[in-house]
Amino acid sequence: MNILDIIKLARGSLRSGDAYEAVIEIAANMVGEELPFDQLRCAARVNTKELRTLLETAAEALMRTEREARFEMIAQIFDQLAADGGRNEFWASRDICDQIMPIAGELRSVRFTFPAAFRPCLTYAFRMSAQGQPVSIHYAGCTGLGLIFYDVLGILDIQNCSADERFPWDEPDGEKYDLEVMFPMLGSPVRNAEELPSHLYAQMRLMPSRASRLNYETLAIAHALARTGAKAMIFVSEGELFRMVGAEATTRQNLVESGRLRGVISIPAGMLHDSTMVRFGLLVLAKEGDFKESVRFVDLGHPDLSRPSTRGRFVMLKDASIEEVFDEPFPHDRHLAWDISTREIIENNYVLTPGRYLNTGPKERIDALLRNCEPVELPDVVEMIRPINLQKSDEAEYTIFEAAPGDVGVRGYLDKPGRAIEVDRATYSRASNQQLKPWDVLLSIKGTIGVVGIVPETVPGTGEREIWTAGQSLMILRSKKRFGMDPIVLYEYLSDDTVQAFIKSMAGGTVIQNLGMKDLKNFQVPVPSAEVMAEVRDRFMERQRVFDEIERLQNRVAEIRASHWPHADLSQAD
Repeated sequence: MNILDIIKLARGSLRSGDAYEAVIEIAANMVGEELPFDQLRCAARVNTKELRTLLETAAEALMRTEREARFEMIAQIFDQLAADGGRNEFWASRDICDQIMPIAGELRSVRFTFPAAFRPCLTYAFRMSAQGQPVSIHYAGCTGLGLIFYDVLGILDIQNCSADERFPWDEPDGEKYDLEVMFPMLGSPVRNAEELPSHLYAQMRLMPSRASRLNYETLAIAHALARTGAKAMIFVSEGELFRMVGAEATTRQNLVESGRLRGVISIPAGMLHDSTMVRFGLLVLAKEGDFKESVRFVDLGHPDLSRPSTRGRFVMLKDASIEEVFDEPFPHDRHLAWDISTREIIENNYVLTPGRYLNTGPKERIDALLRNCEPVELPDVVEMIRPINLQKSDEAEYTIFEAAPGDVGVRGYLDKPGRAIEVDRATYSRASNQQLKPWDVLLSIKGTIGVVGIVPETVPGTGEREIWTAGQSLMILRSKKRFGMDPIVLYEYLSDDTVQAFIKSMAGGTVIQNLGMKDLKNFQVPVPSAEVMAEVRDRFMERQRVFDEIERLQNRVAEIRASHWPHADLSQAD
């Protein structure tokens, strides 16, 4: 029976995770002070002699293995702990831990920061110890994990490694590291933000009184920028690379303009943490003075580096090397890795999602089309109306049918929305600002990105007791009469497959994809001649006639089927 099987037997008597951690603590005690069992942290939870025997048997089996095998077994123990839902928020995948550190080059001292840095720190400390490399390693901000981390260090006989629960900005004066590797908590608001050092607020261009939305991801970037003498690697959710408001946007601007950003590596869903489908990005920063006017973007989801695994998650290929792709002088595949100038990033509003710069085929084809006609920005041809949230009223007098992307039919027209909201007069008045009118074009900008539809002429008019409006996932694009852009022409352009691919490449977000308002306002559309517009409308209407014929044939098929046995007899029985 192997160690994991023994632990599984003990799990029936302990809470999830306690059995795994108890084995680690007992094993560490065997090579440490060898305290009496009743003085161990786990003693209070181990309430039977049989359970203690099981845990000690597993710990003894762990200590009998060779050092390399012991490290692998500890990794398997924590893998299983994470898979069982215990402490999975701190346990990073093996793929990332094995791949990231070679990017930084030779180092004398490294600090790993935040709880999720547990495995990368442990992996690096073990590899350096096994190779006899005298690297000083520290694990900071290890909230609630310090004791078990020291247990593992003892089991593996790792020296030159320490840990504490301080955050990096609480460091004593003079504490220096060649590299800081940060795994900030995903989307977590910063506690006691008013107590942060003033130089961090300067990096974020933020006043302490405005710090209510501040998260640890933004704070980690600001901290890395403030530590000018050290390299940095920061793992952030994709939303941090894209969000256009607040401290996130200004801190990202400072990062780009600092000249220290060396690379952005896109990490697909499930590759960093198996417990979440969130996509991440790895920001690689040089120390101050090592400036460069371009940033290398890399996609770990590229088939040269990874493959889809179970449940839509990605795993690294066996022989893949992030270091080789990141350091090669001349990237050979624009979809895998490419160097993007700082100027181009600034032109893209400091957005750092790799997909925007690597998936460039659609953009190149669009640019070629725009060169052959008169392009204008979207706000020049349409009024852009962003709907507000409308709530049901207790004293309802009116009904609002709120459109969603799923209400757009195969013809391209918006069908009657499925969601009905009963509202009072005040809410109805607010809804009138986003009431849909004939020939409005709808574009989905949240969730399912890029769905395009046209509002039909049969939509209820102004002042009726039942009206149609758009939900918050849609943007209303209402043609400006003075410009003369036919809404059908705009619909045809936005719904084109190439344009759709480009629109999707502009989206970003941690969990829910979004299109930024700045991107929409800068979005260029071609303005064809009056003759071309007329032809586009004629072809659209021709398609509607084909749809009419399809519906007629479908109805005829249904009639024929309903006219014979058993359908005719069963229908009569009803």
